Amino acid sequence: MCVPTTPASGVRRVRGTVGRAETVGLGGPTLHSVGLGGPTLHSVGLHSVGLGGQTLLVVLLLVQAALAEHALHYRLSPGDQLVYELRETTMALDDNVAAGLCTGRNEPRGNRTEQIQVWCLRRAGQELLILVAALGAGDGPSQPLTQRAPEGGADREAIPELRSDRCVKGQPLIGLPFYMDEAGRPRWPEEVRSRAGDLENALVVIPRLPLAVESDAFWLTGPDLWGQQWRCWNRGPRPEPATPASEPGRPPRTRLCIEFTAENRLGSAEVWGLECAGRFWFDPLLGCMTRIEVDETNRLRATRTHLVAVLRQKLTNPPAWATRRADEAQRYLRTLRHEDRLLHDLAVRGEELPQTMEQFDRLWAAFKSDVDGRSGSPLAGLADARRQWLRRDAEVLRARAVLGRRWMNQPARPWSLQDPNGRTLTSESLRQSIVIECLWSAESTWGLRALESFRQTQARVAAGVRVLCYNMDSDPVLAASAIRHCGAGLTHVLAGPLQDVEGLTEFPVVRVLDAKGIVRDLSIGWQPEYTSAREMAETLRKGDAR
Repeated sequence: MCVPTTPASGVRRVRGTVGRAETVGLGGPTLHSVGLGGPTLHSVGLHSVGLGGQTLLVVLLLVQAALAEHALHYRLSPGDQLVYELRETTMALDDNVAAGLCTGRNEPRGNRTEQIQVWCLRRAGQELLILVAALGAGDGPSQPLTQRAPEGGADREAIPELRSDRCVKGQPLIGLPFYMDEAGRPRWPEEVRSRAGDLENALVVIPRLPLAVESDAFWLTGPDLWGQQWRCWNRGPRPEPATPASEPGRPPRTRLCIEFTAENRLGSAEVWGLECAGRFWFDPLLGCMTRIEVDETNRLRATRTHLVAVLRQKLTNPPAWATRRADEAQRYLRTLRHEDRLLHDLAVRGEELPQTMEQFDRLWAAFKSDVDGRSGSPLAGLADARRQWLRRDAEVLRARAVLGRRWMNQPARPWSLQDPNGRTLTSESLRQSIVIECLWSAESTWGLRALESFRQTQARVAAGVRVLCYNMDSDPVLAASAIRHCGAGLTHVLAGPLQDVEGLTEFPVVRVLDAKGIVRDLSIGWQPEYTSAREMAETLRKGDAR
């Protein structure tokens, strides 16, 4: 789905009332559930009220304070917890639709249901430490995300526990901590940036809101890590679809409705034939999004996807609980840093997988032993989930190790290939100095997105270091489209024939060659910037200079 992870603009002010609160006993810390009855929006007609001058001034000041208090921004405090249900339906388009000839018919292809939980763990000024976790609930027809009501509690929908064994078809829990401001603009810790795509769908529940200094009628979000941004229009108070009245005789709950269209500044929408639009509802009094609907058409894959996410509960954990979870989140980031080092060593050193898997297990077992799982810490479940993900991806990791043993400290394969303009190039002519070689495919989401990462790397390398991009696609039309729309500013080689020999199974792949054409560094998978490759190139350049 076209999920934003960046800024927006403007302030919308309302006033109203919120439904009454109720307490839900779920074990562990006491959770206070905020009623989800939306604000009743209305105008203030002071001209119809006969008030003295001083009284009128007081009323105006009170109204102004209420408007400022209910500005369009995320109102989250340490301990707050949002629980969303996300349902996604993917349909196949017929050939005419894929070709853009008619509206056509849709054929169901699959359904997916997830529970998304968002915790606010710490606040420093206007910046929040956020933890987002996605838990698969099932494929096929979606079912309510429920668990047994607490003993002595009411028979109501409750919050599923974040356990590593609750997964779908080998898909464990996914979760990451990061920072964001009150407009929802994220600041990604270095350990999280390369993994943010794992939560791309889940992040749809935190759409970017307008900044206070910009218009609240229309705003354009800045590009996220993958070049995606939204054009947003505030349509004002509108009732949510299929939302019952909070009390008999009352009108449906009314919240602010924002419509949007998505676009991609890096050109991937043109390559894949993506069209994406939707709308979301924001409750200024709850300080969070309550519903979002997204429709996306992918003409390359001939699919249409409809996504709906709905807020089920807003809970509050004790501040002391949030403080402990914030400390655990910092340790979680340090553990991710160690995991990254092991993953890099697996490819660079070509180490045997069983040895590395044992190190992964010890690493995450040590982290979990440091987490208070008995108090309901979601970080305990995330530790188990990381071990499950690594075990599930064992064959992928084994392929990385095999590639490392085949390439590292060996001469790179020579070649004679064409560039996008039809000119014949040779490896000898382009490997006369230190080269960072970037292998990518437009058929891979992360391979295509990596082109911007290659540009960032190229902008930061020292003079004399070449960045060379290999398109490994066998489809020349797709390759030409990807290079035209996404590959500006980079040197490309059409390397489909090389893929027939190398047989790469994962993209992107980045390697560093010294002046003799020997592979000295290897990185596999998407990164915002290939820092290790750039640092190795700099080390080799300084060595050659001496």
